[in-house]
Amino acid sequence: MEGVVDSRRVASNTLALYARLVVTLAAQLWLARVTLQALGVDGYGLWSAVGAIVALVAFLGQPMESSVQRFLTFDLGKGGVNQRRVFSAAYTLYFIITIAVVLLLETGGLWWLNNVMRLGNQPVAVANWTLQMAIGATAVSLMRLPFDSVILARERMGFYAKAALVEAALMVLIGVGLIATPEPSVALYATMILVLRLIMDSLSAFYCRKKFPEDTRFLSPIDTSLMKEMARFCGLTIMTALAIAATTQGLNILINAYFGLELNAAYGLAMQVGSVTLALAMNLQKASSPQIVKSWAAGDREGFAKLVTGSACWAFALVLAVALPLIINAQYVLTLWLGKVPSWTGELMALMLIQGLIFCSVVSTDAAIGATGKQRSYQLWMSGLTLGGLAAAWVVMALGCSVVMALVAKVLVEVLIWVARVAFLHRQVGIKAANYLRETLVPIFSLWIIAFLLVTLSGYWLDEKPLPRLVVTTAVCWGVIAWFMRTYSRSRLRSARRLPVDVS
Repeated sequence: MEGVVDSRRVASNTLALYARLVVTLAAQLWLARVTLQALGVDGYGLWSAVGAIVALVAFLGQPMESSVQRFLTFDLGKGGVNQRRVFSAAYTLYFIITIAVVLLLETGGLWWLNNVMRLGNQPVAVANWTLQMAIGATAVSLMRLPFDSVILARERMGFYAKAALVEAALMVLIGVGLIATPEPSVALYATMILVLRLIMDSLSAFYCRKKFPEDTRFLSPIDTSLMKEMARFCGLTIMTALAIAATTQGLNILINAYFGLELNAAYGLAMQVGSVTLALAMNLQKASSPQIVKSWAAGDREGFAKLVTGSACWAFALVLAVALPLIINAQYVLTLWLGKVPSWTGELMALMLIQGLIFCSVVSTDAAIGATGKQRSYQLWMSGLTLGGLAAAWVVMALGCSVVMALVAKVLVEVLIWVARVAFLHRQVGIKAANYLRETLVPIFSLWIIAFLLVTLSGYWLDEKPLPRLVVTTAVCWGVIAWFMRTYSRSRLRSARRLPVDVS
């Protein structure tokens, strides 16, 4: 049938989301510096360990958001006559999930905080207040997800870019507030983060109510059969999200138990930078996911396969543009950013960036398999392998090795996860592994080798001049990636062959 993929829309959506990320990232990095200086290492370590449940929404929320988006987008591919019914079922489902998460955090989270966690010189009352604010911010962010799913399904990425300006301005206000407060505390910071989440949630809800009033108006009674189907689909994606969250925050807990708050601070800062790769990859997934689902729903298997393979290459190139200069110049960038850098932060940051590069080379797998609606085996395997990364890191720590070796073990497990994702693309979707490797691994590996060699050589003679080294290596990296993207685009346009896809 005639292709339904709109490549120009995917490109414009990617640019809008990329611009949003740049603005938000700049504000986040500046705020992290101010927060570390204002709260000190112990205060920042407490926020990294306790307040990090807000970051769980980034892991838990993304797959949940994608689940609802899949149902909304699939319906749009079929004509879009059931948008209100899908939204109402999703909103009800997410309300139930939010209540369950809050209850879990108010019981298990409180017990862990008061009985297990090492608080250093931080008062117990401050830690408990921080936890309550973090729980509130988590609940607000979860209830925002159905509205964000509507925006993504409708591909209104321009709103995200504009909302990023508001979010960045609020982050700057938080930083100014910390600077202006004579004795800032982590409790004050957590309270301001909750206010920020409330404002951003209100913006998304207001936009949806204004632009899509019929689609986002609550429909009663709820279609319970649809909600059950959505719950099964969402439950599988949440399983993997929980495994990712448990691994990420489980590492935080293990680091606290084996090494203390200083390395919690180092891990938290490395996560701040490492999340760049995850955010970049997720943004490209958000941009391409609606088109992937619509092309599958409409039966356009050729466009579907090209999007799945092409998205991985674009994601890797865009992430490498940020990651490689940071890896090469890790210590100088951290010193420039933070001033005083906690021990091991540079090494942990580099490993986080490498892990993100591995992930983004199969970034479109979730959307591709989710489009089919058959993902039980896939999510079970992803969950188990992800938790295997935590287990590997735990074993390494228990053997007395450094935190760096624990992260290396986790990165090696990420390689196994990559192999499993490619295998499932072949099994569930019909994109043959050999073709996926040819269309993605070969160009990605070529780009990595060329970029790494040229960037390393360009900076070799400037070891004693860190600022010129950063500028030169970044410029060389961006030049190589610009050349790759142009060459790759032309090769895909010239290629007349189709990726063999089993549609039976």
